[in-house]
Amino acid sequence: METRRLEYFVVLTSERSFGHAAARLRISQPALSQQIQRLERDLGAKLIDRSVTPFELTQAGIKLLAHSRKLLDDLEEIDALVTDSRVGRVGRLRIGIVPSLLYGDLPAMIRTFQGLFPGIDLRVSKENTNDVVDMLSMAQMDVGLLYSKPRGEVLSHSELYVDPYVVVLPSDHPLAVQDEVSLGQLHDEELLMFPRHGAPEAYDGMIAACVAAGFSPRRTMISGTTYTDQIGFVAAGLGVSLLPSRLATVRMNGAVYRPIAAPAVTSIATIVWNSSVQDPTKGIFVDWFRRRVRETAPAPLRR
Repeated sequence: METRRLEYFVVLTSERSFGHAAARLRISQPALSQQIQRLERDLGAKLIDRSVTPFELTQAGIKLLAHSRKLLDDLEEIDALVTDSRVGRVGRLRIGIVPSLLYGDLPAMIRTFQGLFPGIDLRVSKENTNDVVDMLSMAQMDVGLLYSKPRGEVLSHSELYVDPYVVVLPSDHPLAVQDEVSLGQLHDEELLMFPRHGAPEAYDGMIAACVAAGFSPRRTMISGTTYTDQIGFVAAGLGVSLLPSRLATVRMNGAVYRPIAAPAVTSIATIVWNSSVQDPTKGIFVDWFRRRVRETAPAPLRR
């Protein structure tokens, strides 16, 4: 049985006139009548009582109408699902985000995206920079949100926004009374840092900034922790720290944040993906996310 004949039947019952239904379907009235007769032959039952004007549906016609409407609605949903899958509005997306970006604007934007595209199954995990890069390279992750611009033959990235670093000081530190702190004033301080392998670009950037300010920092490596843990270590008096300004929303007794005087030390938030893997769902997320961040985030990069 052709679904086209069921469509004709549903339109006919809606119009209650062969002439009006034929005009709506853009076919001739004899052609419509012929298709309805073929449908009746296929089913082996009369669907329309033509002895009255306007015609009436038989019991078989009433039952077929209910089933036809449901079937055609289901087919329409299937067609929509196929289209959504083809263009990427249905699918799975694995996102890796470094811990420091969980304290900025990006998590709320991920949630907004999920609301706009409910057919996309988002799976978000917190990872360090190197792990995200490795998983992207091996196609074990689809998108990364980093404070880094990884390089590689298969990796592409787009800069989202610039995030200046701030200094985290014990609240009773002599420099805490200043409105801003220059890096040179930290030359005698114990600088709490992550080991280089966790975030090479951030590590190298901090060291280079200190060297440009005229000193090589005294470093205490803090392994297996997050920036928020570093804030706690600063509050405990174990040293000072540099971290992206968006983490300054984390309040902790015993620690204060101060801007870095010019020249500023900055990090750049990026979105990263494996360009060798073609996936329309990933493309939708990357395009939407770049546009959304640049429209709403403070200090966006304009290129």
